Amino acid sequence: MVTAKGFLRDKSAMAAAETFGEELQEALGEVMGCGGQIDSDHLEGIGRALQPMWHTLPKNAKGKADWRSLRYMTHRYFMQQSSLMIRGFEPFREVNMSDTGILSKQIPQYVDRMLGGKHAQEGFSLQDATYLVATLEQVIFDSETHLLEKVYDSLRIAPKTTLSFDRIKSIMEAYMVHWMMGDDSRSINILMRNRTLL
Repeated sequence: MVTAKGFLRDKSAMAAAETFGEELQEALGEVMGCGGQIDSDHLEGIGRALQPMWHTLPKNAKGKADWRSLRYMTHRYFMQQSSLMIRGFEPFREVNMSDTGILSKQIPQYVDRMLGGKHAQEGFSLQDATYLVATLEQVIFDSETHLLEKVYDSLRIAPKTTLSFDRIKSIMEAYMVHWMMGDDSRSINILMRNRTLL
């Protein structure tokens, strides 16, 4: 049975997946040096961190790994380096039609497209894995930067202002509230106005 609610949720999940694809493409541009901020030493460091995992993965006749192995390696890297679990890259998760399920189905297509295509059939190299991890790091960095800018704006503080300890504390507090509450601006406003509740 199809309901309007399900359709709307699926539609919003598809929009989220599209946005994620655009963010991946933009971040890959930065990783590959198109207006980028990623230096070669950092890329080499990611490659060195991935190498032990890469050697243990099953590979095809061309020495390349499939998407499932690439997803697993990406998951392990982020868990080991920063204890982050990235939605859509979790191993052994059941794919359903929830928002994350739709995103999980779209991710391999976006990754394949951003790396130049044909990887879904031929497999992924260690360099592809390195670019993917660096790209995801850049997406995370960009999103957190936007969030911090949003907090500065909400507190009406210019980004280059010299701050006292108390002002830094209030920025960090507001940042954590925004980070925890996500897009729920109503709850953010309630928490920021009520110190007892906060």
